[in-house]
Amino acid sequence: MLAEARAAAQADGRAGYKLTLRMPSFLPVTQYAHDRALRRSCTRRTRRARPTFRAPGMGQRARGRRILALRREARSCWATATMPQVSLVPKMAQNPDEVIAFLRDLARRAKPFAERDFGGLAEFARDELGLAELMPWDVAYARSN
Repeated sequence: MLAEARAAAQADGRAGYKLTLRMPSFLPVTQYAHDRALRRSCTRRTRRARPTFRAPGMGQRARGRRILALRREARSCWATATMPQVSLVPKMAQNPDEVIAFLRDLARRAKPFAERDFGGLAEFARDELGLAELMPWDVAYARSN
């Protein structure tokens, strides 16, 4: 990855390394960069810079209109009233309320295990890495150590 980052910088006529918010740059930075400020910066920027698909010659409004037209078409094919119902047709759930109930039950059951795992990771980060508080940009780094 370092060789690729160096080559990318050289291709731009710059010294050093060029890191982007896309793979393969982003994940190794969050996993292995010892510089916490760099991990934080990359993580925060990716949350602001959600990449979107750009169809040639199609603006945001045109894409939205096309999506809505396709959804209307799907609803008419299935003779159902809502997109959640259309989405459920090939699945096991009978209605959107069943899905919500399932997800809430899953979250209730999984939460204690997730909290335990996160607590262990936070303890490791504090004791072994010197991070008083485990922040979102530290999680991949703590896991890789």
